[in-house]
Amino acid sequence: ALEREAKGDRRLANMLTTAKLTTAAALVRKESRGAHFRSDYPVPDARLARRSFLTLAQAEEIANEAAQTQRPRRARAAASRHAALHA
Repeated sequence: ALEREAKGDRRLANMLTTAKLTTAAALVRKESRGAHFRSDYPVPDARLARRSFLTLAQAEEIANEAAQTQRPRRARAAASRHAALHA
């Protein structure tokens, strides 16, 4: 919706694209590191200490999947913690 409103405003379109990429990367990250904290993954994982790359197409797919997710965030976090404890 915001992207349609940004039509013709290159600066706003660029900001929205940057926000989408940043948010998608945060959603798929499976650790906490630096300023990025996830309560379901509270500690850094040395195996994940590397650069990662995300295309805009991948970010779109992640955003669409997140928009379709109906489960509340707390329930997903609790399920992740439960799975980790019983793995």
